[in-house]
Amino acid sequence: MKIKENILAKGKYRFKFYKAGTKELLRETDWIHNLIVVNENNGLNLIIKRLLGIKDFDLEITKAKMGDNNTAPADADTDLGNVVVDNIQIARRTEVTVAQALIEFFISDVEALNQEYKEFGIFCGSKLFARSLISPTITKSPSEDITCEYTINIANA
Repeated sequence: MKIKENILAKGKYRFKFYKAGTKELLRETDWIHNLIVVNENNGLNLIIKRLLGIKDFDLEITKAKMGDNNTAPADADTDLGNVVVDNIQIARRTEVTVAQALIEFFISDVEALNQEYKEFGIFCGSKLFARSLISPTITKSPSEDITCEYTINIANA
């Protein structure tokens, strides 16, 4: 009997734009894949620490950020390149399957500037879990609310 030796963790997300204060969908992006970082006290290392009983760091996804930097994500990242919208709150979280979580973030019209956004990251407290470039870049227009659906999948590889 062969035991699977690798575990694969992947995240992806998409943005949906609504007429502010309504549920009228204006547009949505395709799914965008991201990098779950691996460095001391960030990303996948947080899982290792919790498995070892080290509870100094939160493992719960607590917020997201958006920025306007276009530097490619790397395992050594600890934050976005240039944060424009900080502390994006979670609207909903769901265990979709035993190996998939869905986290939905909400950004109101007044929280996000009307501009281009090039990077997105999710955080466990103050620690970066995952980061990516938003490709193609998104532009928030006046009178738009934004939701971000983020999924994390874990599987034996």
